[in-house]
Amino acid sequence: ESGSNSAASLGCTNLYADNYETEAIIDDGSCIFSQDLNLSEGWNMFSLNVIPNLTSLYDIISPIHDNMILVLDESGSAIFQNESGTDWFDNIGSWYATEGYLIKMQSNQNLNITSDQPVLLPFIIDLTEGWNLISYPIQTDEGDYVENVLSSLIAEQSIYMMFDESGNVFIPDYITGDDAQNSIVTMSPGNAYYIKVLEDTQLSIYEPSVIVDNHPIVQESRTNHFVP
Repeated sequence: ESGSNSAASLGCTNLYADNYETEAIIDDGSCIFSQDLNLSEGWNMFSLNVIPNLTSLYDIISPIHDNMILVLDESGSAIFQNESGTDWFDNIGSWYATEGYLIKMQSNQNLNITSDQPVLLPFIIDLTEGWNLISYPIQTDEGDYVENVLSSLIAEQSIYMMFDESGNVFIPDYITGDDAQNSIVTMSPGNAYYIKVLEDTQLSIYEPSVIVDNHPIVQESRTNHFVP
């Protein structure tokens, strides 16, 4: 009937959602997003690409409390147990989309986080001279080449080096004096990265292989920074 919408035209229109509907034309707010973090025994560096329904990092990771040993943020603030192992202390507080986190696990665990909101891209991460522990909250599972993600920092020669949880590194050619060293190759969602910059600067995170339109860039403030 003219002037009316059929039920088939309503649904989730975000192609990154778990319940994306190819025939939907009008988004009805039903999109569901999820992220699986595979955490290995020992140390892991992680970040989120969905906005959890809970605000504190301690509450967000509550399903794995029984198997975690210690959580650290970039500034060294921690989530840790008392000596008897009966109570947790939380010095980290709120979770931030721009931040990466360190977590030490007793055993291999999977953490699933479900939300009705993804982290919206593009946004800007403020970087302070020295070391920063950053997120990489894209939705594309395949990730993107490190040179693409860091292209603006490379162009302005402000990045000194970056490494991931496995110890893989990226060091640009203007630092090595020869070819760039790059054993990271691809940056992937769910991971976090330590990055050292030579001056205060900013890093814009975009979804890979997507033409940037007029969507406003969301700027997130980062107040605490890692000092090695």
